[in-house]
Amino acid sequence: MPQLYIPKFHRQRFLLYVLEKSNGILLKADFFKQLFLLHQKAEFAYYDFIPYHSNYYSFQAENDINILEKQGWLKESGDNIVLLKSIINQSNNVKDILKIDYLSKQKSVLVKTSNFPQSQSNNKTNTLFTIGYEGISFDAYVNHLLKNKINLICDVRKNAFSRKFGFSKNIMLELLQKIDIQYEHIPELGIESSARKDLKTKEEYLKLFDKYQVSLPQKKTSLKYLIHLLEKYQHIAITCFEKKHQECHRHCISDYLQTKNNVKVIHL
Repeated sequence: MPQLYIPKFHRQRFLLYVLEKSNGILLKADFFKQLFLLHQKAEFAYYDFIPYHSNYYSFQAENDINILEKQGWLKESGDNIVLLKSIINQSNNVKDILKIDYLSKQKSVLVKTSNFPQSQSNNKTNTLFTIGYEGISFDAYVNHLLKNKINLICDVRKNAFSRKFGFSKNIMLELLQKIDIQYEHIPELGIESSARKDLKTKEEYLKLFDKYQVSLPQKKTSLKYLIHLLEKYQHIAITCFEKKHQECHRHCISDYLQTKNNVKVIHL
C-alpha cells in the first residue's frame, strides 16, 4: 500500500469523513447521493452536481475518488467504495466531522434529479452560445450546458490545456461524451498565447480584439465549419477561459457570425 499523506484539498478530506461516518463502506451510487444531500443541507459547497442516470453525480468527486484510491485511502470494490484507513485518526482537523454530525441530524432533504434546473428555453432555433469556465467547476459548467440543451462544445482556445480539472482537451472530450455532448477543438480560431502576454489594461485588450476581428475573414474555413456544426447540432457553444464574453475573443467570433450569417447568439 502506498504511503499515506493527508489529502491536500479540504473537499477530499470531507469526502473521506463522509465515508467514515457511513461505517466505511457505501454503494457508489449511495455515496454520491449522500454527498449531494449533505450539500443541500449545508451552507458550503465543496462539489457541484449534475443529473446523471437518474442519480446525482460529480465529475470532480469521481476524480477525487480515483486520486484517493491511488493514495491508498480507499478502494472501489464492485459497486462499493470502501475506506481503508481512518481519516479521523490521521487528521486533527475536526471541523468537517462536526459538520457531518450536525448535518446528519437535520431534517432529511428529498431532492429528485428532476428538480435540477431545467432548460431555460424550449426554443428549437439554431443558437450559438458562448461560455467561459473562469471561476466555476467543471460540474457547474456542465449544468449550464445541460440547462440550455447544448449538444456540442467548440473549443476556440489555441492551446486547449488547463491545470483546472476537466478543462484540458482530452479530458473534456472524455467527460462530455458521458453525457452525450460532443466536443470539437478548433485551434485556428484561437489567439496565440504570446499575443496575450503582458496585456494589462482594458485598452490593450481592446486593441488585441480589434486586431483579431480584422483577421477573421482570413479564417473562412474554420468559420464555415462552425456554421456547418451549428446547422448539424442546432445548439452549440463556443468556449474559452474568461468568464465575461466581452473580455474574451469568443465575442469577436459570435459578433462576426451574428452580423455576417444572422446567427442567433446567447452569452452564458
